[in-house]
Amino acid sequence: MSLSAALAAYYALDESSGTATAADSHTNAADLSTVVGTPTAVDPGHVGKARQFSGADVRVTQGADEAAVRLGYDRDWTVAFWLKYDAFAIPSGVTCVALQRDNEFLVTYSVVGGDAIRFLLGKDNGGPDWELIDTFASVGSNVWIHYVFRFNGTTKRCRLDINTTNVHDATAPTLAGGQTYNNGSASNRLSLGTQADGGIHQMDEVSIWASATGGGGELDDADVVDLYNSGAARDYAYVSAGGGGGGSVARLVGGKLADTILVGGGLIG
Repeated sequence: MSLSAALAAYYALDESSGTATAADSHTNAADLSTVVGTPTAVDPGHVGKARQFSGADVRVTQGADEAAVRLGYDRDWTVAFWLKYDAFAIPSGVTCVALQRDNEFLVTYSVVGGDAIRFLLGKDNGGPDWELIDTFASVGSNVWIHYVFRFNGTTKRCRLDINTTNVHDATAPTLAGGQTYNNGSASNRLSLGTQADGGIHQMDEVSIWASATGGGGELDDADVVDLYNSGAARDYAYVSAGGGGGGSVARLVGGKLADTILVGGGLIG
């Protein structure tokens, strides 16, 4: 599939001001318009500029729910981003939050037991309650690394790819005691940042694909590779690399991703 199919939000994080809204470069209005603390602009980032979150509760958050980016248990979705963290800046015993969609989905990193990236699925128990999907994936600090989290709303298959290498592929655990996973709510908001924890990390090129089951929200393996390669080409989320031959190019209308142009002989220059 084209990387533009089912793309729900794309945050280039290229704003020149460190406290500016993280604008959604896609057609949806999923801007991260609430700024807490002082996220700072970093130049260069991985692609263009990036955003650095340093200290406790420094983040950018949606001002209101955007249904297109709901990451519920009954939907297909993919969350991808580049992240670079400073292992020496993480307080002892603290697990740091990089991305959260309130009670639906959470990405953390820490140096407890080794540099590790983990993700959690929200449980629908009337408040923040999480099922840890512990990948035990060891990752390096102070270097840009690409993470792709994939979920299938029909099979409940959870996957994590780091720099195109799959490090986790398993069905979400069955919950005990009649508990259920969160199917998404209008009360939830998407946030990037430290979320009341400590640490320092930089994020760049955050993308979310989401749809009803079977709608293309879950990227396939080839998409993950294309996405990783397109980042190096400064066309993250917009161009399927395709080995430099044919492929698809997303058309931008008014600064927003609109549709896809098929290209027979290469990229339109």
